[in-house]
Amino acid sequence: MVTGFVSTAWVARALGPEGYGIIGFGTAFISCFALLVILGTDYYGTREIAQNPDEASEISARIIGLRALLGIVSLAAYFITIYLIDRPEPVKIVMAIQAIGPIFTVIAVDFIFEGKQRMRAVALRTAGSSLLAVVGVLLFVRGQEDLYVAAAIPMVATAIGTSWLAGLAHRQIVPIKISFDRDRMSEMLRACLPMALSAMLGTLFLNIGIVMLGFMRSEVETGIYTGMSRLYLIVFGLGWLVTAAFRPALAAAFSNAEDMSAQYSANVTAVVLFGFPIIAGVIFFPGEVITLIFGTHFVAGVETLVILQAAAIIGFAGIAASAAMLAWYDQVAHMWCHAAAVVVNIALNMFLIPRFGMEGAAWATLISQVAMLACYVLRLQLKFSISVWRPVVILAPCAVLAFWLANQLAAKMAILPATLTLFIGLAIGCVLYIGLALICRIVTWADITKLFSERISLKRGGA
Repeated sequence: MVTGFVSTAWVARALGPEGYGIIGFGTAFISCFALLVILGTDYYGTREIAQNPDEASEISARIIGLRALLGIVSLAAYFITIYLIDRPEPVKIVMAIQAIGPIFTVIAVDFIFEGKQRMRAVALRTAGSSLLAVVGVLLFVRGQEDLYVAAAIPMVATAIGTSWLAGLAHRQIVPIKISFDRDRMSEMLRACLPMALSAMLGTLFLNIGIVMLGFMRSEVETGIYTGMSRLYLIVFGLGWLVTAAFRPALAAAFSNAEDMSAQYSANVTAVVLFGFPIIAGVIFFPGEVITLIFGTHFVAGVETLVILQAAAIIGFAGIAASAAMLAWYDQVAHMWCHAAAVVVNIALNMFLIPRFGMEGAAWATLISQVAMLACYVLRLQLKFSISVWRPVVILAPCAVLAFWLANQLAAKMAILPATLTLFIGLAIGCVLYIGLALICRIVTWADITKLFSERISLKRGGA
């Protein structure tokens, strides 16, 4: 997350709103085609390996074989699309460069480690790729003339990290092979298709505002919205990173009602506990955050940023529900939940963007997030009799109160430099938030210190 903020800030400042808009448009576009390569096989692989660990080699070989075939088809369709769309040449060149990403998703084997609940390697791959990307950006991106370099760096960094993780899996867990068994591949494709459609709809949901702004408004406005959306996705991504650790546990708990409820409740609590203070910090210090990260050229996005962060609150409440439905073989209903939200989002964007521009796109995201959460909650209640609201209902106002007080205190420190005031305000907000969470018994001090004490014990034991 930290490197994401640094990369976003550096690239946005170097390229300006127009150049950053081109990068954002291309990223939003390629993400849909990348999902055609993955096609839900990451969720499928995690679930199946968690439940059948002895079959990890066969499962991974079939997944890689299916992805290789899908990659050929989807990339051919992608380059045809680039050729046909009516966009300026720099946009098309950036889009062509960004095709590096989907090529390497064929061998993205995070699902093997997740299914085996060996999350450290996945964390190292994610962090390593992010660090490599930020180093590349800081070294090679200086101005608008570096547009193509800026497009290539994150893709190359991800490709290196993906290749490293595949090599590690080959050496330590299962040999990386490829299988084109037609019967097993057809069976897997049928099982993955609902999850694939859900993933594609989810990506479309998160990126449709950027794509539609790119076609309907100026590149400058698209660039500003891309920056605000990037912050939204970085914050939102934290929830998925936390949930990634729960996915195999959720899958393993399937068919035991008590374990399912316990794992789901733990997932909800962890996601909102870590996510809400970050969201609240951005909501109560939007101008300061934008100026720090993007510079003054992006301050017109303050209102858009606040609306998107409000959408993130709703989205965080639904992250665990989404993961649970996929882990518990309810992928068809999950797909329809996403489909309903995407339809709402597209319809609202078509109506709101021409009238309100990027603020309209942000409102479309917020309203459709509410629709998606309502679908998730209803489905979990009806099929699994599971509903967890206590951490959400308690921690949301705790975060609001903590960072409102922090904002009021920061306002009295106006004589200090703006950046220092921002960090002091965020630190005060976090301390107040943790205090309120402890008072409300959402977590205990033992919970907070448990991981650290266990790490110390492990290090001593290893020594």
